[in-house]
Amino acid sequence: MKGVIEESYKKDKYSSAFLTTSLCLYLIISVLIWISGVGPRNGHLVAIFVPISAFITSLIANRNLIVRINKLAKNIHRFCKQVNPIYYIIFISLLFFIVWTASFFHAYSTFSLPTWDAGIYGNIVFNSSIGKFFYSSVLEKNHLGEHFSPIMIIFIPFYWIKSDIRWILLVQSLTYCCLPILLYRLTKIYTKDINVRFFVSILLGISWFLYLPMRSATDFTFHPSSLTAPIILMAFIFMEEEKYIKMLITLGGLILFKENTMFVSIGFGLYLIFKHKKIKLGLALVLIGSITMLFLIKLVIPFFSMNGYSKLERFGFFQDIGLKLKYIIHLLLPLFFLPIIFWRYGVIFLPALFQNIIVSFQPMYSSQYHYDDLTSPLLFACMPGIIILELLPFLRKLSFTYFKFTLVPIFALLLCFSKPSPLMSLALNPITNLHIELDKELKILTSKFKNEKIYLQSPLFTHINHSPSQDFKFCDERIKFKKGTLIAIAPSASLSHFNIKNLDQCFYSLKSDKNLLEVKGFKNLSVFQLKKDY
Repeated sequence: MKGVIEESYKKDKYSSAFLTTSLCLYLIISVLIWISGVGPRNGHLVAIFVPISAFITSLIANRNLIVRINKLAKNIHRFCKQVNPIYYIIFISLLFFIVWTASFFHAYSTFSLPTWDAGIYGNIVFNSSIGKFFYSSVLEKNHLGEHFSPIMIIFIPFYWIKSDIRWILLVQSLTYCCLPILLYRLTKIYTKDINVRFFVSILLGISWFLYLPMRSATDFTFHPSSLTAPIILMAFIFMEEEKYIKMLITLGGLILFKENTMFVSIGFGLYLIFKHKKIKLGLALVLIGSITMLFLIKLVIPFFSMNGYSKLERFGFFQDIGLKLKYIIHLLLPLFFLPIIFWRYGVIFLPALFQNIIVSFQPMYSSQYHYDDLTSPLLFACMPGIIILELLPFLRKLSFTYFKFTLVPIFALLLCFSKPSPLMSLALNPITNLHIELDKELKILTSKFKNEKIYLQSPLFTHINHSPSQDFKFCDERIKFKKGTLIAIAPSASLSHFNIKNLDQCFYSLKSDKNLLEVKGFKNLSVFQLKKDY
């Protein structure tokens, strides 16, 4: 066996292109199997047979066969290199954009959107489009008093065309899926080697879509800060190119998305201090970011809310230490702790991480909601520099022909521990006639009761463009409602019912309430109207 292995190493120079081609084929096949959502949960593992077969062939085949195979592989390489690598990156981004757009639209059509935040922001844009700027029907106040997100005003022209939350979902899909293109642009700063740039961009680009924290942030739609990933990457590119004016303008634009985006500016300041030794500029960014954030949460947001900034009540740094350590491990393990090992790069994400662990609010350190929409792009922004400038020079000292096969188990594990493809939900939860009829009935409801306040079961709320509408959160909250208020639920549609523990019980409670009149004319909706105040 030892003699076979020694002979195989003599054949390295003949099999390099062949092995590289098999690795590329594995990546393509495994990703396509995963993204299709077809077959078993880990069906992508069958693609491992491609690099395994290639590796075994390189060990046992005679030199003449390997030379012929390698010649074929080199011809494939030459053919592929006729296309500019950026087009491959664009193709991957476009493919995932189509997948995520289909997933978002399907979730909307099947009433499966996480309705709390999506419903709130869709309602804000609709109200703004009819002149009630930033008014939230759910919170019953100006939403700028909850989160400083004036960027939502950009959706108003779309709502003038058609009032539909899918405009927001489309833009979120676009901002999420364009990141690999910006990663390719970033790699140009660190190397002119087109092969290295392509390799790093493809590796990180696909990993971006598999990375659980950002995937969760995308699944839990919608929050304005989830749109910031490409802006953060552009600011980082300007910083690495030493175009500091453009960097400052781009970072300044983040303030429009949410008050906590100033943690990004603070992270940029730390990166300038520890990585580039730009002490004065770095300290200025840290100071500006901190002052701006304090100004927003202490003056601007309280001005609109009249009740202060409620999120300050979440502070609890020393609570749930175990959960927070587990959260940090889950955040960094898919990146092999490289941002910590090469801490001068990774320091950029620490302020955004800090905001998630100084609180006692468990969703913020669970990687199951939108709270990693700042940490994730910051981590991926520093990864190209780590890989190209630090990791690859070290790996070149090793036998890279065979070492690159370690990417196979690494990538396979990433796919295994990632969430299923977004397309899987299309097969598991198909659009039915019930969904279509329910959407039509909601339009009839809002046209029939234009001025009455309507409380809706959570999944129905995102389909309503009706200013005096609310999310029906608790069955017993109706005792606070006024005369003429309507309650609409869909008890037979098998939809989620946020905070209503037992929807059937709630339905029978509403039906037996003598102060409620059941409105006729609806097949799938159950609509009740208050006869008088309780």
